[in-house]
Amino acid sequence: MAAHEDFVLDYQVGQRITVVLGNGSLCWSGELEEIGERRIKLRMEDGTVRSVCYGGILADYLTAETPAEQPPVSARNELLSDQPPLRRAYLEVCAAEYEWEFDPQSLREQVRLSPNIEQKRLIVALTDSLIDAEQADDYKTMDQIVSAGLSLLEKASDSLALRRLVGEAALLSEDYETAEDMLYGIEMYAEAFYAAWMMDSSDKMAEDGACHLLYERKKIPEVVEMYVRLAEKAGDLSVFGSYVENEGDANPELVARCFAYLMVCAGQDPVDEGEPLSSEKNRAKMARIFEQCYPNPVPCQLEQMESEEDETDESCSDPVTFNSEQLADNAGWEQQPAKTRTDICGTIFSYKPEQKIGFIRAEDTDWFFHVNHIADEQLGQMLEEDPLGQYIVLFDVGYNSRGACAVNVHLKDPEHPREKPDPALEVEHHGIITRYYPFYSNGQITEGDTSYNFRLAFVTDPTLKNYCEIWQNIVQYQLPVVFRLRKLKDGKLVATDIRLEHPVDEQNMGAEPAAGLAEQKPEAAEGEVPAEPGENLPAEAVPAESEMPLGVHES
Repeated sequence: MAAHEDFVLDYQVGQRITVVLGNGSLCWSGELEEIGERRIKLRMEDGTVRSVCYGGILADYLTAETPAEQPPVSARNELLSDQPPLRRAYLEVCAAEYEWEFDPQSLREQVRLSPNIEQKRLIVALTDSLIDAEQADDYKTMDQIVSAGLSLLEKASDSLALRRLVGEAALLSEDYETAEDMLYGIEMYAEAFYAAWMMDSSDKMAEDGACHLLYERKKIPEVVEMYVRLAEKAGDLSVFGSYVENEGDANPELVARCFAYLMVCAGQDPVDEGEPLSSEKNRAKMARIFEQCYPNPVPCQLEQMESEEDETDESCSDPVTFNSEQLADNAGWEQQPAKTRTDICGTIFSYKPEQKIGFIRAEDTDWFFHVNHIADEQLGQMLEEDPLGQYIVLFDVGYNSRGACAVNVHLKDPEHPREKPDPALEVEHHGIITRYYPFYSNGQITEGDTSYNFRLAFVTDPTLKNYCEIWQNIVQYQLPVVFRLRKLKDGKLVATDIRLEHPVDEQNMGAEPAAGLAEQKPEAAEGEVPAEPGENLPAEAVPAESEMPLGVHES
């Protein structure tokens, strides 16, 4: 493999050089435009600029011909067109190469739509940093992002978005081993194929990345043609044969080119030049010779992949359902892994009938689901009739192109679809204000041995609200109040609709505390500053703003 030092010593910008890439079957010739720390840039004869990392260069040398002596692109195309159809297709397959391109918008969107986890904010920040580093060719930052992402994976190993982030950052930083491991693991086979190609591990490519693409009928022409070259050398074209059987009629041009390459390699020429190369007649002739010259080895790659698929089907008897309307524009959604967890209990807290989508809150996570993911006809009807119903459901974890989602959603108890109302929420309660913080406008009401947090906004009695705003020592009077309870989304109970239980003698407000209360007040030790009322209220007793029910916050 080449090194930066070799290019600095051997070449100068502006010289015309040739580099041999991959496994030796691909050569690029062009004007050396830049010698960077990680890669070189070649300006090709058609005006395009190609970036080549040193790790992917097997050989390099000065090109004897100058650009002026090379035939123009149009002339070379004419020379190529003079070749017989079989030979021309063979040369096209020989020159095919898949080039991965970083798509920042797609990555950012997948991260944004990924399930909410504790590390999501860090993942978003790393994504933004990677996009900036890619634009600035900042390889040091890219390496740091790979390291940080690998550390995060210890706590969020199921995050598809994080694995893609690490994989693409590794591709940009030319850490192809890490990239292949990350991208192959989340079934981004084309990108994993590219990483393996740059490592020159042809056996890995022939058996894994590109093989999966053909097996699952994903048509990326350059990958298919590169795979055929590799598989022909490996002596196992069984998956390509299966691809031809299933997709040959849908992609006649691509299949014909691959057949032509194999015919030339086998020293055969069955093509009727009076017919187009991709005609059904020519493809049928080449298919017969293909079966004779390239029999499947034992065991073949196709049999291995089919056995793996059977094992997956046995482990997951219930198929994962997907919404084709939602996911049709997201290439690759159907290759997501099967469900991994089952019978998770949660509550549907949001459903949009127009879009047919909703969210389930379970395990401190909001799980997305589509109406196609509902396996309970009764639940579907209830959501259409009452989208706001807080239905208790069970669901399994499946995957779509955006990550984990809820599938096989069904009612936990069809006879009691909603959470049973808490009797404590249906009655009035009586208590005493025992804590109040004027600065934060919140405090506590105690009923027996139980205390409930409240905010000033929850007080509906104007007289009591006025007392709270005026008298800093209101807790000393232990005002009896009547209130109701409300349950927050996290299950906590708070006091609301708070009002005085009976009128208070305002003449005594602001004077000495009620008789007997002063005796109950603890005396401060010698030299100790008395604590303000409510000063020792624990932090958890003060509800956060986000915990307050909608509609009761102060404006």
